[in-house]
Amino acid sequence: MPNYRVWYVINPPNDPFYQTVGDPETGANWIKWEIYRQAKIERIWGNAFGLEVDDGSGWTEWYNEVGEDVNEAFGLE
Repeated sequence: MPNYRVWYVINPPNDPFYQTVGDPETGANWIKWEIYRQAKIERIWGNAFGLEVDDGSGWTEWYNEVGEDVNEAFGLE
């Protein structure tokens, strides 16, 4: 069973933070919540988000069966 984690960068090009999630849909919901939360913090002027998957061979960016990343697949853009 693959493992998933959301990556996010506050005020790029800072280093990323990671949040473990159970599946891509949970990751998308977590990203939506975090975008909303960060929008209320004045010192945050920009952010970036993505979803990675580890199928046992290391972390790579997640894409669905038609090649969309988490932002495209769940309408986060």
